[in-house]
Amino acid sequence: MPGDVRNDLYVRLVRGEFDKGNKTSQKNMEVALEIVSDQGIVLQDCIQQGTGEPSLSKFYSTVLYHHSTPCWNEAIRLSVPIDDFYNSHMRLLFSHCSTTRNEKKMCGFSFWKLVGDRGTTIKDGSHQLYIYKCDDAGKLRDPSKYLGLQSGEEEAASPLENGVPPGTFTRNTREAVHLETLLCSTKLTQNPDLVSLLKWRENQQSIEEILGKFTSLGGEEVVKFLQDILDSLFSMFPSDEVTNHNSAVVFQALVFIFGLLENDKFSPFKPVIDAYIHNHFSAALAHKEMLQCVIQLSGQVRCMEEQQPLRTMFDSLEIIFRFIVQSRLLFARATGGQEEQEFQQELRSLFAAFSTTVCQTGDAITATQCSLLRSLPCIVPDAMKVISPKELSELLCGVVNSLPEPQELAAHCGLVPAKLDYVGNTVGSELFETCSEARLILMKMCVHHLRLQFEQKRELDHCAEILGVALKGLHKEAHISKRKETIWQEVDLLVSPMWDSTVVPSMLDIILQAIRTTDRRSTTCGQLVAALVDILRLMDERHYRQLWDSFTADRKTLREFILRAFVVFQELVREELYPTDWIVMRMVTNNVVLMSVQEFSQALLCHFLENEDFDYQLWSAFFSSTVAFLTQPCLQMELVSKQKRDKIIDRYGDMRVLMGFQIWNMWSNMGPHKIRFIPGMVGPFLEVTLVPETELRKAILPIFFDMIDCEQRARGSFKQVESELIDKLDILVSANKGDDEYRELFKTILMEKVTQERPSWQENGTLFINSVTSLLERLLDYRNVMQGEENRNKRMSCTVNLLNFYKSEINRQEMYIRYIYKLHDLHLPVQNYTEAAFTLILHAELLGWSSDELLAELEYPRQKEWQRKEQIYRRILDLLDYGKAWEYGIPLCKELAWLYENKTYNYSELSKILKRQSQFFDKILEECRPTHRYFRVGYYGKGFPLFLRNKMFIYRGGELEQIGPFQKQLQSEFTAAQFLSNMLPIDSSIMASDAQYIQVASVMPIPEPLEVFSQADVPAQVTLFHRNNNVAKFQFDFRVIKDNNTTDNEFKNLWIERTTYTTSHKLPGILQWFEVTEYRVESLSPLRAACDTMAAKNLELRQGISNISSVAKSGGAVMNITDFSRLLDGVINAAVNGGIKNYQEAFFVPEFAQSNTDECKYIDWLKDLMNEQIHILNGAISIHEQLVSVDWRPFHEELTKKFKEMKQNVKKSRKSLRPPIPLRRSTDLSQTSLTSIGSTSSLTTPAVTPTATPTLAAAPVEPQKKATVTYRVSEKLPHLVDRDAALKTGKSAFFYSYELPSQPGRPAEKVKRDSGYLSNTVIPASYDEGGGSSVDTSWEQTSLMTSKLSNDISLQVSNSGGSIDSGVSPGQSPVLQQHEVMRQSWSSTDTEHSADPAPPLPPKSPRGLAAASVSSLLSREPSQKAVEAHDPPPLPPRKTSKGGDVMLPLSPIPYTHPRSPSVGESVSSPTHHSVAPPVFRTASHPTSQSPLSPPAVPRQRSLTKADSVQLQQTVPTYTKYCSSQATHVTLSNLGEKPPAPPRPQKTKSQPNIMFSHSRSLDRDTRHIPSVPRRVSVPPQPAPNLEALPEGDRL
Repeated sequence: MPGDVRNDLYVRLVRGEFDKGNKTSQKNMEVALEIVSDQGIVLQDCIQQGTGEPSLSKFYSTVLYHHSTPCWNEAIRLSVPIDDFYNSHMRLLFSHCSTTRNEKKMCGFSFWKLVGDRGTTIKDGSHQLYIYKCDDAGKLRDPSKYLGLQSGEEEAASPLENGVPPGTFTRNTREAVHLETLLCSTKLTQNPDLVSLLKWRENQQSIEEILGKFTSLGGEEVVKFLQDILDSLFSMFPSDEVTNHNSAVVFQALVFIFGLLENDKFSPFKPVIDAYIHNHFSAALAHKEMLQCVIQLSGQVRCMEEQQPLRTMFDSLEIIFRFIVQSRLLFARATGGQEEQEFQQELRSLFAAFSTTVCQTGDAITATQCSLLRSLPCIVPDAMKVISPKELSELLCGVVNSLPEPQELAAHCGLVPAKLDYVGNTVGSELFETCSEARLILMKMCVHHLRLQFEQKRELDHCAEILGVALKGLHKEAHISKRKETIWQEVDLLVSPMWDSTVVPSMLDIILQAIRTTDRRSTTCGQLVAALVDILRLMDERHYRQLWDSFTADRKTLREFILRAFVVFQELVREELYPTDWIVMRMVTNNVVLMSVQEFSQALLCHFLENEDFDYQLWSAFFSSTVAFLTQPCLQMELVSKQKRDKIIDRYGDMRVLMGFQIWNMWSNMGPHKIRFIPGMVGPFLEVTLVPETELRKAILPIFFDMIDCEQRARGSFKQVESELIDKLDILVSANKGDDEYRELFKTILMEKVTQERPSWQENGTLFINSVTSLLERLLDYRNVMQGEENRNKRMSCTVNLLNFYKSEINRQEMYIRYIYKLHDLHLPVQNYTEAAFTLILHAELLGWSSDELLAELEYPRQKEWQRKEQIYRRILDLLDYGKAWEYGIPLCKELAWLYENKTYNYSELSKILKRQSQFFDKILEECRPTHRYFRVGYYGKGFPLFLRNKMFIYRGGELEQIGPFQKQLQSEFTAAQFLSNMLPIDSSIMASDAQYIQVASVMPIPEPLEVFSQADVPAQVTLFHRNNNVAKFQFDFRVIKDNNTTDNEFKNLWIERTTYTTSHKLPGILQWFEVTEYRVESLSPLRAACDTMAAKNLELRQGISNISSVAKSGGAVMNITDFSRLLDGVINAAVNGGIKNYQEAFFVPEFAQSNTDECKYIDWLKDLMNEQIHILNGAISIHEQLVSVDWRPFHEELTKKFKEMKQNVKKSRKSLRPPIPLRRSTDLSQTSLTSIGSTSSLTTPAVTPTATPTLAAAPVEPQKKATVTYRVSEKLPHLVDRDAALKTGKSAFFYSYELPSQPGRPAEKVKRDSGYLSNTVIPASYDEGGGSSVDTSWEQTSLMTSKLSNDISLQVSNSGGSIDSGVSPGQSPVLQQHEVMRQSWSSTDTEHSADPAPPLPPKSPRGLAAASVSSLLSREPSQKAVEAHDPPPLPPRKTSKGGDVMLPLSPIPYTHPRSPSVGESVSSPTHHSVAPPVFRTASHPTSQSPLSPPAVPRQRSLTKADSVQLQQTVPTYTKYCSSQATHVTLSNLGEKPPAPPRPQKTKSQPNIMFSHSRSLDRDTRHIPSVPRRVSVPPQPAPNLEALPEGDRL
């Protein structure tokens, strides 16, 4: 800065070169540097080594040991006073430092003058100094002795003035020292031309030459000595002391300096100029010469070929004028204001010269004119010091108005932007801000030139920027004055149109048009918007009044202007117009728009409301802009912080409420024109009411009542309002708008209006309001769970609620379909393929197979109806295939097959769909399909949404999903919920609490009674699917310990509370869960609970065997039997509950039977179940032995050991005495009518009354009556047929043929023979090549288990289209179904052969399972090994070759084998001595019955085809027999009937096939039939063969 002085010389001692002389080693050189004056005085404290170090008078270098070329690189700074700098030099002394004597010996010196002979200092750079020999420092006391020597290469030797001869000091040419210097000084220069300028007085005749050399200097040297140079140049202007006439040359030198400062490189030195002008400038007469030079050069713009000097002068005009003004002020101060008129005249001449410069045209001078226009406004701050503001503004306007016409300006590139820069800089100057008169003049100039540019649509960004500058000045003035009246005229220039021959649009209208056509993403648009907001903020009521009055003569122009304004207002509130964090700008804009809309609405009411003047487009634009204003995000105060919301409310108020009342006011004034906005404005107004502001909602909601009433009056109904409101409500609420408060306000306000007004449509309106309220509730629930993966299930529930609403309540099919596909899209990401398929079925059900053309919808193109349904079906089939629900896809395949076969005749597609259907059948039987588990989930507490609160649901879990993972999934969905660990009933306090409670439990499905369960030959995969799918009833058991006083065995007090749940829909369905609509609770006694538990465990074992057998059959290379092993271990080695031992100790003791006589019937049932479990485990152990690996072999051996112990315990329980039960004598069949038998005989179990609850396993009751009936069999039984079917299915095939004998009044009835397959029955057989059969008679080869395991034994025989099932009652549980079928299939009649040898025996166990092969039934040779066996034989290896064993399982039911009595002998005291194998009997139950009496059958003789067999059958106690006209066949196990006294030895043609069967008759059809018990049978008379017809004898 001026006044600052610095003179620093930086010296770096680089290196030296020294000669060792006559020494053997190199010297240890030290350098000492000092500053010495020409008089030999050493300057003190002028050397610094670094910052913070003390100043030195002498500097010593580092000593390098024995080094001839030491390299020091040590830097120092020499701070020599400016007065001593010219007469001083630098001296270096070299000394050798001895290491032995500790002394220094001088050996030479060097020197360097700081200032040269021409007055310049040492040049920056490297220097080599000579070293002169000197061994005595005293010789250097007089510098004159060596200053005449040559100091280095750059300096020549000069003779000394004192005459000392040279040669006093000699130089060693091999020695030298190297230095580097750098000068930093504001007074010392290294340039001789600059020195000449600074000393121009010494050579005044060469001023032109000196200044010429000066202007060629570099800027670095000039700016360093700026103050001294300016002092020298201004001193050259003519004055009292200087009379030269070189003013022009001096001015050019000044322009050169000022031009350097305009360069970016030297622009930081401009403050130096400012400081110089205010503090050091003193040339009071310079303004005269400088003004003349500027005027003269400006007038020569056309004549000068080289325009660069002129451009440089105009570029530096600001600094030049600053010097002129400062010089004038100094002169006026010195002279008291003399020559003021002359100075003012010169200034006017100067601006006239400027005007002359800009009015000319030409490409050569365009750049010069641009320089002038850009620089001239910069002189305003200084010019205002010497010119009045009004005159200065007029002078400035005169310059810009002198420019050529816009058409000519457009031809010169760059002149238009320069003009706009001039206008912008002028209105942005202090002149515009400080003086109202000047501001009005400049504003007119600005508006005029901007209007011209907007009309040409050029430089719009520049114009917008200038307009912003002008408006900023106006706002600043209004803010300072606190009144808008001070700028009223300037604003009026912007607002009011001008009238010439035609109307000239106002600047406001021009800006509105420009905003509509400008790219929203450009900066120009932002500047125009800011300008528009500023203009509207500056307008008041007078401006609006004057604006409307100016359009009185042209209503069309007014309409276009208002329409443009509303459109722009709508754009102003768009979210993307401003950056998101510009909250202040948004609020200012909204406030301006609000006030403007209020003013513009008055114009609508005044000019466009009457019938002939009503303009729909204008009013529609008004409503659209106001709706956009109210729904913009930045005005939603609920989305910002409380502090920010409070500040906005305090400053602007709630602008939404004010705009809402404005809408209501305008709507109320529309009168009959309202109907034109229905239903168009329903959606926008609905969106406004969804804004979360209570007062706003109260203001707008009554409009809907007005709309309904208006449409009802005009059109007779309000269907359009209803339809539009529902459509838009769905969209808007889904977009996260609306809340529960809005739902309440909607219903309250509209219902209140309906109640008060009581319109004619009150009833329909009430229904409509309630319907919309219900829709709102569902939509809000849906909206609340739209986000987050954890809310996916909630979204599904809400989606289902909505699609049901649209279908059932308001019948909106398009909305219904939309939500169908929303639900479908929710299922796919979580792989709910089955549910997704059921969802699409909802859409398919709406379509038919017609050829009607359908419009494009969702992802479907325009197509025929059958094509769309076909496309949907194919998608459904794919989903069902993925979900392994092939059973549901088969009916769809059949429909498509019908379509291709009968409608489109597309046999190619028919073939494909049939193949796919076949694949579905194959997959059902072959592919592994784990079952799905079901869970009951209860949501309790007010913390849950309404669609979950205090409700229970049944969930369909994933494949093999356990309750633990399922509960974790729920916990991730309801993180705040508390899971209840107990299964106790929920207390009312929990339901009323604000928290969230969840109760989860596993439940068992209860399938509906289907025909598939009654068929004997249905594969296990099929029945298993139907047991776990398409179910709506579920069962949950809760164990309760009652009367816990006895602690010896907890099972005596262990009750079961069984709850049966009914869901609203069957599972699987469109959801993985459905709400529980009904549930019932019943209690099971401890004994019944034990039976139930055993039956359930037996079923679990069968399923486990079935699963592991299916995997083994599939031939998998790797099989995991861990689950199977764990299942067996849990049953055999029951460490937790103690297994069946606890049941034996609890219930098989006499004390229990005596104290619980009413439950004695369940004891036998429990024993049956135990025996059944032993038999199942026996086969399971065999399977486990075949599949277990070597590593698990010890575990298997331990399991086998435990199993044997378990069997021993069970055998002991068989010997326990039964409690005394009164026996009933059986009734003679001759005394029983067939009608009564038929009325109670059926293969179905008792029907459950509607109030009864299905149970998992029910106990038997006491039999009440026993009866027998005799049939005639016309063919030997059994008979094996169809070997291929038997080999393929593993089932036994039999013919059944029988004949009803004639009775009095009724002829003999032939029954058609039919064939059937007995499921799960083993007939091991081999076949010869001729097709005959040969059966193996050894019992050891008979298989008791198979890889296919069914849950029941059933048989179906069709005759005349009828069919029967296996006695499964509706709603009966799988375990109960299986148990009852087994009871129907096996007999416990206590009769056997008395004379003939028994056939091969089955396992001998009390009430054990009877099973035999065909060979054992036909062969009369006993198998002693089988007789001695007490347990079922082990499972033999499964053979797969033709003719091998066919393996089948049998469901075990125990039975006894007492000795058969002789004729006439009572069977009340049987004696056990042998075991008879079971055979099968058939029973026909025609619907038409008549009394029958048994025929006399011979006891023994040779058999013919007409042989008769007396069969005793117990009349079954079932429900009412089905009324179909079909022949029903019952398959039972028959004990062999005792024959007559011995006769001669039988032949092969005389086998004994006399059998009997008994069945209990229970009059109470509400209960399950009891287990058959031994009863007394009256002696039978000997059969009379003579009574048989002749043709029936052999």
